[in-house]
Amino acid sequence: MKSTLVLALVCLAALVSGYAVPEKERKVLADKEFLSRQKQILRLFVRIQQPTLYQDLIEISKSYSIEENIDKYA
Repeated sequence: MKSTLVLALVCLAALVSGYAVPEKERKVLADKEFLSRQKQILRLFVRIQQPTLYQDLIEISKSYSIEENIDKYA
């Protein structure tokens, strides 16, 4: 009885170890450019009720013109 149980467990282990798990296709969710744009947008909304802490954003806000960049909007 014990030997039959051991033999059954060994056979089951052999079957399970031979089972091949198909690999999933890896998708790239975001590239470096997307992540840098996302980071810039998130920096805009940090402490939105307070004055801007980042000098580069202050310079962009002073020099940006919507009329000159109207073609970039949908």
